Amino acid sequence: MRRFRLAACGGTFDHFHKGHRDFLQFALKNADKLIIGITSDKYPDNKREEIESFSSRKLSVYSFLERESAINKTEIISIDDVYGPTISKAVPIEAIIVSEQTQKGAELINNYRQELGLLSLKMLVSPMTKAQDNGIISSLRIRRGEIDREGELYMHPSLLFQKRVLPEDLRQKLKKPLGVLLRGKSILRGLDPQKTITVGDVVTKTCNESSFGQKISVIDFYVGREKKFSNILELGFLGKEEIMSVTNPAGSLTPELFKAARDIFLTEKDKRCVVKVEGEEDLAVLPFLLAAPLSFTILYGQPNVGVVRVNVSEEMKNVARNIVSQFIS
Repeated sequence: MRRFRLAACGGTFDHFHKGHRDFLQFALKNADKLIIGITSDKYPDNKREEIESFSSRKLSVYSFLERESAINKTEIISIDDVYGPTISKAVPIEAIIVSEQTQKGAELINNYRQELGLLSLKMLVSPMTKAQDNGIISSLRIRRGEIDREGELYMHPSLLFQKRVLPEDLRQKLKKPLGVLLRGKSILRGLDPQKTITVGDVVTKTCNESSFGQKISVIDFYVGREKKFSNILELGFLGKEEIMSVTNPAGSLTPELFKAARDIFLTEKDKRCVVKVEGEEDLAVLPFLLAAPLSFTILYGQPNVGVVRVNVSEEMKNVARNIVSQFIS
């Protein structure tokens, strides 16, 4: 394959992942000099809070190029639109390197170049990097909490078919809070109800009494192994919520519970969702940590102490995945 003296590529490079590494390695192999356009914070598609800042994304790309000893053959620029420097007569770009998903952008660029009387750029298409489930690795899937940056699934398919039992040596470790322990009214400060999950009857009732309106609640009608409630109205719900019933015996995690956690996030639900557990919901934090998008928060009760707030992050999803892997199947 011909190497080009000057080529250009571009992207958002959000949550820099294995697919980005493969794409840039492909581009570096085909160019003596490479211009890398990174979409700015003003770029139309980037006006979502989940996308990292330009400075953070640029640092990730720069760090990768440093590891590849490619700083001297590259130039990182900020782009506010799909064109960037590719339509400039002053920049002698010979080729544009794209992924299978961004070919249309390259076609737009070449169409515009023709209108300007410029030669079309040679288009090189880098193959997509596949995740563990054979889908593509993308920043969107990472933000949705489906995969990590290497393309590994947080919720392995085996969890949807095999019951898991909590081993005795792990029971004591799980008594330690997974997040920050809070008390009083501060538990709801700064939270988005549409991105909040409550696990446990007491914390769910507390949120409902505050008219918080959390999107997802996991309950079992028990407090401290004693039945306290008979229906969701007693917990402060209006009775209009969507209810999912699952079976999950004490000290275990069933496929039903994992499927419920997964399915809630597969489709956009307008109604608030209540997962009613027949058995015990104490361990339900783990499946929901694995299934939830990165921007969510989980609140669960710590008996006689307070409420634990867990921000769903890549780090915490890895913690949950490691804990679940220690369960006995």
